[in-house]
Amino acid sequence: MPLPDAPKKSPRVYTLLQNTDLENVTFADIASIGNPVSVEELNEDTLRRLVLVNVARMCVAGEWNGLLTAGGGGAEYSPEIPGEPINTGLGNTRYGVGSFAPYGAAYLTTFSFLGNDNGDKAIYYPFIAPVTGTVSEFGIDIDVVAGSACNLDVGIYTDSGDGTPDTLQMSCVFDVQNSGTGSVYQTSITADVSTNLVRGTQYWIGFCRDTTLVAFSLGAYAQYYIPNVGASSSASSSTSGAIVLRTFDKPLGLVATESPDNILGYSSGKCIVSLKVA
Repeated sequence: MPLPDAPKKSPRVYTLLQNTDLENVTFADIASIGNPVSVEELNEDTLRRLVLVNVARMCVAGEWNGLLTAGGGGAEYSPEIPGEPINTGLGNTRYGVGSFAPYGAAYLTTFSFLGNDNGDKAIYYPFIAPVTGTVSEFGIDIDVVAGSACNLDVGIYTDSGDGTPDTLQMSCVFDVQNSGTGSVYQTSITADVSTNLVRGTQYWIGFCRDTTLVAFSLGAYAQYYIPNVGASSSASSSTSGAIVLRTFDKPLGLVATESPDNILGYSSGKCIVSLKVA
């Protein structure tokens, strides 16, 4: 059955895609068929058929490329910071992703993992990958070392597509008792799924200590001037009331998959994490 008020014959869309299964039709195919098609009444039937085929193939493929951006939707964004390393001769090779647009600010402070069980909760904050490549190093800033044996697990999670951390992609471990203070780096990275990042895609930094009640402090971004990433309890508490997400449970380590039912907005704890990406 043709589209309403359209001729049965499709000289362009259906002709070019005939004998092709929907599961094999790509967004590139749709873009190729539609390039060029001018937006005018004369091409209304072609435009309708393009939309129909694209929606049908997205349902079959289980993705929604083309509705929000040409590359995809959900967790993608496109802030344009330099996509290639700059001033590498000056040692500018590390991306402090917590300070980048659109969620970041560079006003610094410290954050203390206190000697109580609240410090056993995992903390997450989002960032947009500035470059495409493989993560070769994590960095943190230690202000006060732990007084006894303790590690800090740091990792990167994918976004659920609904603005929450989902699957652990990669992780590393920092010895916060013996590492000393200042900038500390870790190049031993576990690929829980992958150590790759894709520029313009939203991910989440996650971190959690592995030993209960052990106190130490890290360099962090101050809660002032940083956008919230979650809801607050009232209008009066909405300013900087949820600059990170924090878990209800106390996992003492990073979990493979985080649940949106297990997290809520928290007003502090956006610790500095730098990434080297090759």
